[in-house]
Amino acid sequence: SEIEKRQVLQRLGHGEYREISEGDFLAEVTKTEKVICHFYHREFYRC
Repeated sequence: SEIEKRQVLQRLGHGEYREISEGDFLAEVTKTEKVICHFYHREFYRC
């Protein structure tokens, strides 16, 4: 069902905004078919 699918995706971390290290990047983005990623640098005022 749609509810079960949504629950599975949430358990996999979908719908979360979190900061990951460069070393963890590939492992995180290759776990799933679709990913939204925002790169930034703390010293930059705007991205």
